Amino acid sequence: MQEVPLSKSLISDSEDRHLTLFVGRRIIYVSARSVTDGENAVLAAIPTDITAPSLTKAVQDAVYANPMLLLPFAKVTVIIDARRFFWIPAECADIASDTATAMGFDIGHTDCCLTASGDNINTLAMITESSLVNFIRRTFPDAVITHPAAVLVRYLARRSLTGSRGVHVDIGPENMTVAVSDTTGFTLCGSYRPTGVDSQTYYVIAAAKTAGVDPAETEFVLSGSPDARAALTQRLRQFAQQVMPAIVPTAAYPGIADIQQLPYTLLISPLCE
Repeated sequence: MQEVPLSKSLISDSEDRHLTLFVGRRIIYVSARSVTDGENAVLAAIPTDITAPSLTKAVQDAVYANPMLLLPFAKVTVIIDARRFFWIPAECADIASDTATAMGFDIGHTDCCLTASGDNINTLAMITESSLVNFIRRTFPDAVITHPAAVLVRYLARRSLTGSRGVHVDIGPENMTVAVSDTTGFTLCGSYRPTGVDSQTYYVIAAAKTAGVDPAETEFVLSGSPDARAALTQRLRQFAQQVMPAIVPTAAYPGIADIQQLPYTLLISPLCE
């Protein structure tokens, strides 16, 4: 991992790189990956000021303190780990804001960002601060703004991993995403903020059962940091026979040893294009 702050002198070929930011409340994870040479990827974790009055202010300060992020990149993707989101049919995307208002979200002070899931059926509507979305669009004019759940579903759909029943659990830095699929496609995808491994286990099993899946007959695939994955694997095996780690896309980052310390959705995002 590159030490911060990230200076502009770190890279000289920004226009040949894809910048991906994973924005959490405590840390912004960074990947500046060359489209031709993954070995030279710049990977970093930028702490944010948790005492800042808003997520927008915390992100602004972190971006400006790391000038490398302001270089002209070939493409920019910003993954916002927002807690509030909902799924709607793709054909109803134009009424997402009305739907959010009906659900009680204050759209006057927040933004309802839409991101396609990649399965050509669903669209994710993410609720986050309007000021944060405006800052991202000003600073990174052509940035793709998305959500970890949308990235995960898009990745799994493009890899055709929905031909049978299965549960993918992604243990993120702050939230855990659970995607359940059967032979028809995705039947459930939700995000949870567990307080420990017992809480994680409860949410995973509850999500599977809500989607009509029998844990004892289902394959569970886990992604996330090795330590968190190992702890949840041990607990899940009390309820399920098939629990295994997700394949980490090391081919996209050859020669880099510590990529598993980064959010899984940040690593797979460039592979969803």
